[in-house]
Amino acid sequence: MAQAISKPAVLVVEDDAMIREIVSDVLEGADFDVLYANSTQAAFQALDGSARIVAAFLDVDLGDQGGGGYLVARHGRRGPT
Repeated sequence: MAQAISKPAVLVVEDDAMIREIVSDVLEGADFDVLYANSTQAAFQALDGSARIVAAFLDVDLGDQGGGGYLVARHGRRGPT
C-alpha cells in the first residue's frame, strides 16, 4: 500500500480575520495546507508542532504584546526550544 504524500504547509500568522482568510484562500488554491495563528504564542505552538511548514506569511505587528512576526520568524529559524 502506498503511503499518502502530504502537501507542504504554510503558516499564516495574522490577527486580522479578513486578511487571514484571503491569504489562506489563495494558498489553499495553490494546493498548500494552511495552518493559522492569530497570536505570537499560537504561532510558536504551530512551529513547534509536527507539521512540515515550508513557508510563513507573518504579520509584523500582531498587537498581542508577544513580539509579532519578527519573533515568530526568529523562532522558526531557531527551531523548538
